[in-house]
Amino acid sequence: MKKILFWTFIVACCTVIIALGVGLISAFHTKSALPTNKESNAKDQQLEEQVSYIGGTPEPEVELNQSTSEETVIETMHKMTHQKVYSPDKWGAVEMTSANIQKVKHVLEMNEFEHKDQLLQILTRWENNDFSTVVEDHNYFWTLQGGNIGEATGRLSESDEKTFIKNNFR
Repeated sequence: MKKILFWTFIVACCTVIIALGVGLISAFHTKSALPTNKESNAKDQQLEEQVSYIGGTPEPEVELNQSTSEETVIETMHKMTHQKVYSPDKWGAVEMTSANIQKVKHVLEMNEFEHKDQLLQILTRWENNDFSTVVEDHNYFWTLQGGNIGEATGRLSESDEKTFIKNNFR
């Protein structure tokens, strides 16, 4: 009888220890999987930086003409992508409107620029509301301009883009 009580006690103790261990491990993993207030605040701040005012042009249309340089066209297109991408640093913004796309395209068609073909391909996608490669487009312009800070890492959500537009162009 003493042996049965002894082994029952041992099994009960082991069960309690295992249950406590599993509970602690589970609690630890659950806690580490949830963002801390610091992490959550940092993400909120990063998002706020992505959609806040960065020097957007208040005019709805850009001013370009036949004598506009290729560098200005690239800079304009680069700034147009800012309303659609996540980037650690953004300087300036031009609204991505049909009118602005057409103005840039018109300048490209009137000139012989080194990167004309690639720029026209990008504008044609944008004309067709195809922004599936806008991150790559941004980084193409960024590279042409010798960028070393501000490489795009993703695309803004639709609601974040609307906030960006409101903060920079309205």
